[in-house]
Amino acid sequence: GEVASNLMPFFYQHRRQLTETEQAQLLSDWKHLQEENAPLRAMVDGKVQSVPVDFYDEAILSGITEAEMPAALAVGRAIGELDTETGNRVGDMLIFFRIRALAQAGKIEIVQDAPTYRDMTIRKIGS
Repeated sequence: GEVASNLMPFFYQHRRQLTETEQAQLLSDWKHLQEENAPLRAMVDGKVQSVPVDFYDEAILSGITEAEMPAALAVGRAIGELDTETGNRVGDMLIFFRIRALAQAGKIEIVQDAPTYRDMTIRKIGS
């Protein structure tokens, strides 16, 4: 996915063929993930795991203030925090989807609605 092109020679030089045991373990892990059929997967403790759809909500909420703010700022803050804290590269559209879900759940308010997060403003509802 996301690798700087100047780093590719390093990874190419260090490539190796997986053993049959490693291949079997990866296949088993993948089948297990398929059986779980979870809405979302994330790297947790160095392993891909099924997680609930609201897995990133706490990180999203931590970047939203009680004062009205652009949703784009909340999206950017969440992307940065999740990358720094967990190493998970979460897409902007997933965060935007969760912002709408958090509003529906009454945790945030959409002050100015818009079709995209670039034109939307939101605020956290005081607890």
